[in-house]
Parts: sequence; C-alpha cells; structure tokens
Amino acid sequence: MKHDQLAAWISFLASPVAPPTAMRPVELEGYLTGLIVAPDLVPPSMWLEALWGEDEPMFDTVDQLQAVLASVMGYHNELIDIIDRQGAGWRPMFMDETGKADLERAAIWVRGFWQAMSAVPASWSALVEDERTQILVEPFATFVDLGALNNEPLPDNIDEIRQESAGLIPHVLPALRKLAQLRSANPSARATRKTSRNRTCPCGSGKKYKRCCGLN
Repeated sequence: MKHDQLAAWISFLASPVAPPTAMRPVELEGYLTGLIVAPDLVPPSMWLEALWGEDEPMFDTVDQLQAVLASVMGYHNELIDIIDRQGAGWRPMFMDETGKADLERAAIWVRGFWQAMSAVPASWSALVEDERTQILVEPFATFVDLGALNNEPLPDNIDEIRQESAGLIPHVLPALRKLAQLRSANPSARATRKTSRNRTCPCGSGKKYKRCCGLN
C-alpha cells in the first residue's frame, strides 16, 4: 500500500512548521484506526488537536493547513474503506506483506490506537468488562507495560506474546467496527461519554480507571 493520501501529512512532518511531537505515519494510522472502531462516535472536533502532540503547529497559510487536514481526513476515510472491504486481510503499517509484525512499530501503532481509546474511555471500559467483548481489546493491552503498572516483571516470552497479539489485531478490527456501527444505529445501546473513574480501566490492567490511566 502506497499511502498516497498521507503525502501531504508526510510533507508537513518534514517541514519546519511541524512540531516534533506531531504523529508519525505509523502512530497516526493506529490513532485513526482507533477512532474508526471506537464504540462511540468521536467527532473531529475532539480528536484533531491530538495530531500535533504537545505543541501547536505554525502554518504559513490557511491553504497549507487545509491541505494537511485534508490529507489526514482522506486517509481516515481510506482506512474505513480498507477495514470494511479487506477485514482481517488488511496489513497495517507494522506488518510486512506476509503478516509478520515489527514489534517496535506495532508498539508505536498501538500507542496511537490507545490515544484514540482515551477519547471515550468509559465506552471502551464497557467492552473490557463484558466477557463477550473483552477478547477484542486484549491484543492491544498486550503492548501496554502492565508489569510496570502492577510493579511486576514482564514474562520472559513477552515478545512471543506480543507477536501473537499483533497478528490478531487485523482480525479484531472488523468486529470492533461492526459493534461501533450497531451502536451508532441503536443510540440506546451507547455508553455514556462521561468517564466513570470507578470503572475498570480500558488498558486491561484490571485496576479502576482512576487508579490507572486516569492518573495521567
């Protein structure tokens, strides 16, 4: 896949106006994918700001800004089409053509996905707490250093575990996407967007949100 839609974004990253904290393509793909399969709709007004990271870009012209945002939105729409058409056959940027994952790139991709999850944490927590859907979130949790959160060492075979989890990610995305579509069609099934600090954290640590990712 050539990622032609990202050409303007990649050009922006190479320009002096781009903040160093702006998302690189692998992280951006994970972030946009997380938004697409989120249990509740996340409008652009809630997620565009995170693209720049901690610093705001200083665009030279309005046209430059519009071109960069059009690039991101274009890739966002392209990913929707890819997930809907290719399903588990899609190869995210962290995979080669055979489906083998580069674990370092997979961790960056999941970091972007995780940022998208933080936009509606209560909704993701509901999936984690439901035995029928928690398996769909587990492949992403593998890349979070849960050992550090729990003050426990990582298992010796962590790379093997993460390789397996990375391979599962394209398989769970279509199911998450379908759940999101069903929830969109049935508003009564949506979880509230207000974060419940006493709910289980969506990272899979088993801790309450307020004692885990909610500390940040």
